[in-house]
Amino acid sequence: HRGEPAPEAGTTPPGRSPGDAHTSRGTERGDTLAGDDRYTVRPGDNLSSIADRHSVAGGWPALYEANRATVGDDPDLIVPGQRLEVTGS
Repeated sequence: HRGEPAPEAGTTPPGRSPGDAHTSRGTERGDTLAGDDRYTVRPGDNLSSIADRHSVAGGWPALYEANRATVGDDPDLIVPGQRLEVTGS
C-alpha cells in the first residue's frame, strides 16, 4: 500500500482545515513570519505559552495588556483564530 493519494490542487489534505495556512508561504497557522509581529491563536493555546514561545518581555501580563482590545476582560479566554500582537521580544 502506497498510502493515500496526493490531494488535488485546491483541496485540503485530510486532518487539516482550509484555515490552517497562515499565508501562501505555507506557514502553519499560529506561526509568525520574520518581520510579522502577529500570532494566530490555535486550539490549546494560552497567553502564558504564547508569551514564552515568542519571548514577550513582561510575559503573559504584557501580552494581555497589548491585546486587551482583542482578548476582552478575561485573559484566560482566548479563542482560536484571534490575531495577537507578540512584539516585545
